Amino acid sequence: MAYQKKQTRRKTWVYTGKTAVKPKPFGFYALIRLDISSVKKELLRKWKKAERDFEKQQKEWDAYCNEDRPAYEKWMHATFGNRLTELRELRDQIHRKGWFVEQVECLSDLSGKSARKIYLELLKKTKGGMSLHDALVEYVNEFNADIDKEFEDDDDDEFESIFDEEEDGDFKDEFDKIFEDFEDVFDDKKKIRRDNPEAKSLQARIREIYRKLCFKLHPDTGCDFNAENSRLWHQIQDAYQNDDLDRLMAIQASLDMKQDPMSGHISCTQILAVIDDFKNGLRSVRALVRDAKQESSWRFLAWTDKERKAAMRKLEQEFTHELLSLKYEMEYLESVEKKWSKPAVAKNRPKPKPKAKAGEKAKPRAKKSQNPDAEEYVQPGLFDF
Repeated sequence: MAYQKKQTRRKTWVYTGKTAVKPKPFGFYALIRLDISSVKKELLRKWKKAERDFEKQQKEWDAYCNEDRPAYEKWMHATFGNRLTELRELRDQIHRKGWFVEQVECLSDLSGKSARKIYLELLKKTKGGMSLHDALVEYVNEFNADIDKEFEDDDDDEFESIFDEEEDGDFKDEFDKIFEDFEDVFDDKKKIRRDNPEAKSLQARIREIYRKLCFKLHPDTGCDFNAENSRLWHQIQDAYQNDDLDRLMAIQASLDMKQDPMSGHISCTQILAVIDDFKNGLRSVRALVRDAKQESSWRFLAWTDKERKAAMRKLEQEFTHELLSLKYEMEYLESVEKKWSKPAVAKNRPKPKPKAKAGEKAKPRAKKSQNPDAEEYVQPGLFDF
């Protein structure tokens, strides 16, 4: 008998007493074509649900933007037109005067001059027919030009002193070369993108998908440019500007699924990407709707006459309170400007003593005790009864 060998699980050879045979492997791998139609159908069901939820929320938001809010604004201008005009003009005046006061105070802090002195200098400029606002703008420009000139002179002196102290005359040329290299590395982003092969391939892929999507949605190709396609068009432009390849691929898969959902070239991964895209859009639109519900114009077209009257009373109170607050703010700014126009008052000036009336005698002053611990005793006046 011949010795035969057999491979065991421990990878050892033993005597079997049989003819030698080729050892069989314990496992093998093979490509098996799977039927993913059921998985795809389930994903398509989720995709349709996500699309319905998104379109429902988008429809509610579009109705508010295109119907309720324009109608509310038209009603507001027809009902409170005079109040709105008065408030708008008063806000503009406060903005201009507040900017004027803020700039004068800022110039006072930077220049060391008093705000009154700067204001008087501005008044002198207005004698030539210039407005106070234009005089301040000219003053600010002159002040900034003086500061820039001063800094430029200091920088040039410091820069020249650096190279004067150096013994090597080539150091300045080396410094200029280093500075140019620094600009090339950190400022020229297009050069970095052009030299990187991965970035170049990514840009080519983004450009290819972008062109296909534009060809599908462009009105010249016969596509109906409705609200849905308009929304997709803006999303494509935004994704292309941000170099978002995943976003462009999701939009492409969404358009393909609308034409042929069970197409073989659409993978499950692409369907999942489209579902995530709809869910992200749904969260964004829900946030907009949630904020819009806090506005007074929400569902304006569904208001009854009673609700409109209640809203009118509430708005009247709000406008009155806002107008009163703006008037107080305007009075404060005018008081600051009026204070600057008054002449300066000398500090620590002794107050004049009041003169005694005719026929009256001044009361003698009480002498203070020299001892600080003793109680103070006031001598009564001779003419006190």
